[in-house]
Amino acid sequence: MSEQYTTTGTSNFAGPNYTDVSPANVVVIAGTVGHSTIIDNLIASNAIDVSAIKGQWESFVSQLVQNPMPGTPQALVIAGSDPRGTIYGIYDVSEQIGVSPWYFWADVPPKKNKNIYVLPDKKVQGPPSVKYRGFFLNDEQPALTNWVA
Repeated sequence: MSEQYTTTGTSNFAGPNYTDVSPANVVVIAGTVGHSTIIDNLIASNAIDVSAIKGQWESFVSQLVQNPMPGTPQALVIAGSDPRGTIYGIYDVSEQIGVSPWYFWADVPPKKNKNIYVLPDKKVQGPPSVKYRGFFLNDEQPALTNWVA
């Protein structure tokens, strides 16, 4: 069983158009354990093992999976223990390929790469040492005073 996602209306995406790029050898599948049919099917088929993160706070597993679903020869699977764990897993991969999750805020341009490689090693990231993390725009005086309405 596979999920299909469609969008309607206009998109707010303001990045490059990737329609002319040849098909990738590896796709990225990201989802949350217990909330994604695709991730749950990969767990049930023993394609991924999430026992190290199950029930953990903001944790994730990322690994390369062969034939995760029909028509997909390889996928980098990011499985989060909760929604924020999934997001931090995506941030982790973004950082590895040279894209800062703070691109807009720090005006850090992403590195340009013609090729991106996925290592076959599984990565398990457990819960953070600080349980509650936050980013507070209204804490920065005077730098963001005129920007925040």
